[in-house]
Amino acid sequence: MNIAQKLYILLCSPRLLHYILPVVMAYLVVGTVAQKFIGLYQATQIFFSAPIIWMGEALPLPGMPIFMGLIFLNIAFKLAFKSPWHWRNSGIIITHIGAMLLLLGGLFTALFSNEGYIALGKNEVKSIISDYHAREFVVMDEHGKTLISLDH
Repeated sequence: MNIAQKLYILLCSPRLLHYILPVVMAYLVVGTVAQKFIGLYQATQIFFSAPIIWMGEALPLPGMPIFMGLIFLNIAFKLAFKSPWHWRNSGIIITHIGAMLLLLGGLFTALFSNEGYIALGKNEVKSIISDYHAREFVVMDEHGKTLISLDH
């Protein structure tokens, strides 16, 4: 049996999901606890949005988008190649397609989302989005010349 056949069997079996789910649950617990110490935004960026999580400086671990992609592939392969497509299984098929759409939406959100705000006054129109986390502390003199600029 070659590598492609082994990969096909692994992607079609629920065994892959059974290996991934405990790791995902551990990431969720660690990321949720980390929110208390480093804040919601930093914990989300480190534990839930990053494709690679660094343990220390030398050990890279797969991030949540990689696990979500593997779960998506597992459900897609199982649904396409191993599930019987009959009317009596239509509820299961629709449920799996719904789960795949949720995973795909979460994956796209984790990889491509940006956070920001638009500060609007009454009857004001703007087209500029400010980033919550790209702030700096600036000290200026009375003429508007920047004396000190420190990143957040």
